[in-house]
Amino acid sequence: MKTTRASAIAGFTVVALVALAVAVWQMHPWRESAAWVPTCSDLTTAMQGAAGGAWTVSKPDAGRDKNDTSTVCQIAFITTGRRHTGTVDVFIAGTPDPDTTGRQAATADCAGTPAPAPAPAGYLVYRACTRNAGDRINETVIAARQRRWATLSLSAAIPADGNPAEVSRFAHTAAGKLADLGLTLPEDR
Repeated sequence: MKTTRASAIAGFTVVALVALAVAVWQMHPWRESAAWVPTCSDLTTAMQGAAGGAWTVSKPDAGRDKNDTSTVCQIAFITTGRRHTGTVDVFIAGTPDPDTTGRQAATADCAGTPAPAPAPAGYLVYRACTRNAGDRINETVIAARQRRWATLSLSAAIPADGNPAEVSRFAHTAAGKLADLGLTLPEDR
């Protein structure tokens, strides 16, 4: 009877250790975790300081309270003087390493005509695309830096008396600035 009990305890111990080893293996405790990324509120505050006007979160990230390594939201804006209005769809993700960051950004779809835009210093990937959609200019920026990458799609209204080329320049500059903030804002903000 003692041998049966000892065998059962030994068998149970082996199964428990194997289950524990599999659980630890799945969690990858030796691998670096994905990078923190700023919230949409962090971005709107920074854009108000950098570009002026009013930048507000119009569609918040519902999952942000569970995950601080990605942000998905929509930001509405009105520039000082109300010359430009529109929205920005924001996606920012943190990754465990720069190689992953670069691969993910390099394969993301850039909707519109590619705009010649040299990659700013320190960027792994930087692409911008512009599309004239009737009464709006849509600018998409895909950028990667260190352990964060972002896709931002800015849609700016062309005023009735507006010049599409001027709105396009604004959209390109604003989307690029927002991408830069999304990739460089420190965690302690």
